[in-house]
Amino acid sequence: INIDNFSDDEKSDIFNACDVFVLPSNTESFGMTFLEAWSCKKPVIGCRTTGVKKVIDDGVNGLLFENNNISELSEKILYLLNDKETANLFGINGYNKTLKNYSFDKITADFRNLYLSLIKKNNIKFKRN
Repeated sequence: INIDNFSDDEKSDIFNACDVFVLPSNTESFGMTFLEAWSCKKPVIGCRTTGVKKVIDDGVNGLLFENNNISELSEKILYLLNDKETANLFGINGYNKTLKNYSFDKITADFRNLYLSLIKKNNIKFKRN
């Protein structure tokens, strides 16, 4: 099912209505929608591209498939639909990964630490007025 033209408020309802979130795009640079699906504890399936491989840990919090391999994608969808225990585990693992690595607190702390390390490395001094 392709769902578009919905508000941000409707996202969680849409994710909660599905059993497995599949994003077969081979042009994803990161895959924010995987994090959104994981926030609803849904297992995910994505195309094995550079950006997506860095988000999904294959066999841990989701599954990856080769680009344009419809047979492989179909098998992975059926596998998760038929193995509810694994699907639930993947959803929970993804949820925990999202909380650990992609929360606003974590991201802002990482940026702050990066800026502080660059300031220290480049010996930048600030004048206070």
